[in-house]
Amino acid sequence: MIDVAKKEAVIIAILCFGLLFFSAVAQKAYAESLLSESKISLDVTYASKYIARRGVDFFGDSPAIQPNLTVSLGETGIYTGIWAAIPVENGCKDPFGDRCADWIEYDFYGGYGKTLWKDETFATIFDLSYAYLYYPKQIKQDQHAAGIKFTHPNLLPAIGPSRPYPYWGLYYTWRVFNKGRNYQEALLGIGYDIPVFSHTASTFVDVIWGDGPGGSINSHGFTRVRTGVSTSFELSGLTLTPEVIYQSAKKETNPASWLESEFWFKLKVSFSK
Repeated sequence: MIDVAKKEAVIIAILCFGLLFFSAVAQKAYAESLLSESKISLDVTYASKYIARRGVDFFGDSPAIQPNLTVSLGETGIYTGIWAAIPVENGCKDPFGDRCADWIEYDFYGGYGKTLWKDETFATIFDLSYAYLYYPKQIKQDQHAAGIKFTHPNLLPAIGPSRPYPYWGLYYTWRVFNKGRNYQEALLGIGYDIPVFSHTASTFVDVIWGDGPGGSINSHGFTRVRTGVSTSFELSGLTLTPEVIYQSAKKETNPASWLESEFWFKLKVSFSK
């Protein structure tokens, strides 16, 4: 009886070891496959103004360089990266009256994006994101920012050469160290792609509702309307994307709002592997 029990214990131990071994092999193979399918994207944007969250010209009319590195994990929909905003002009002042160089920003971000019901009328592209906003030259001014955006590419009938696509999103920003001055916004817009020769001009119009840049200073409500157009060109393995944007802002009686109507352009140079 004892020998039988010992044999059964040995068999169970061998089976358990085998399961652990093959599980480890499978996990290693999955990790290697995931890494081999991962995509690294690098882009650098020149912006004539840094219009930050809540529609504020954060560097006070100074142009900005905005480098970005993104790693996408295969087909999982998971991505992570780092983005920065660096003013071009050393002597510029931000809306707070501080030197722009004191508000250099680094965003460490990650998210999850997927397409649901791809071929159906109610096809939905969603993106859930989070970012840690780090200001290295400021004391306890870092922020959390979270958001979710939905796009519906098949919801509306085609008009001319393509379909207009509605999109909407919810966003919330809150301070890491200090209480108060949290911000929430809701976005509703529509995009439309127009074929232009061998390229596509992507246009959009959206409306933004929220707290405004003054946070608790301002009442909830409409803050601004944006519209813009962009296109892309391939050049020697790089993608060049020029974009022009106009923002019409609600006139605030409180000077602490810092919100104005703005016109700016961007030029993004992208590389992916």
